[in-house]
Amino acid sequence: MKDSTLPLQYYLRLIKKIRTTLDLQHVCSDVASEYGCKFYCFAMLIRYSIRNPTYHVISNYPQAWINYYLEHDCKSYDPVFQYWLDNTTPSTWHDIVNHTPEITQQNINFMQAAAKYGLKTGISFPLHGPHGDSSGLNLSHVQTLNPRLTNLETVSKISLLCQYLHQAAYKLLNALNKEKSIQKNTLNLREKECLLWCTEGKSSWEISIILGITENVVVKHLQRACIKLGAHNRQQAVAKAVSLGIFDQHYLEIVKSYTFNGD
Repeated sequence: MKDSTLPLQYYLRLIKKIRTTLDLQHVCSDVASEYGCKFYCFAMLIRYSIRNPTYHVISNYPQAWINYYLEHDCKSYDPVFQYWLDNTTPSTWHDIVNHTPEITQQNINFMQAAAKYGLKTGISFPLHGPHGDSSGLNLSHVQTLNPRLTNLETVSKISLLCQYLHQAAYKLLNALNKEKSIQKNTLNLREKECLLWCTEGKSSWEISIILGITENVVVKHLQRACIKLGAHNRQQAVAKAVSLGIFDQHYLEIVKSYTFNGD
């Protein structure tokens, strides 16, 4: 499809059909092809852990460049990566390098190295979600970017498209992570209940009264929950359980309907 303008409705329909990472890859590939870009890279940051966020990357960048990037740990001096994390408006790579005050010679050397692998020019579309999640779509080429790709109307349309892409990718990748984590670390009913009441600020003694079990049993349930979730304490276990969506509506209704005498 090579229309003079981005066929927005066509891509929105594709995005609504995203069920796998391959579907996500196809959408990115089609958008890149629409504007004569040889390469694309869609990256998403999801904070399953505050200290160690997870990066999901879908791209067709040359494997040699990916190997170079990983081997040299280029995130720390990749100006496009830093722009993605710190900004919300689209920008060409040229403008990032030439109009960002913090740019260093190391950043410039990095971009020159990327050009040698075919990533000569590009445009970045950063987006930040409501849960501390971020995504960025980069379209790049071995030569000068298609002028259509940098006009205001097209940039606005792709920015809108990226909002839908971000939401679809977040739901997909979060669901895949949740499924993997729950399969690996399934909590039993009591462990869920004890953690749930921790979210309400209840002590082990208070939880024991609510559930009609001893305080020692509550502590053991919480300890097992921490081990299963890879958490160091109950606070971290609660944070992980919430991010994984372990507390479904049934459990939330239990808390909502319960009145603790000590309140």
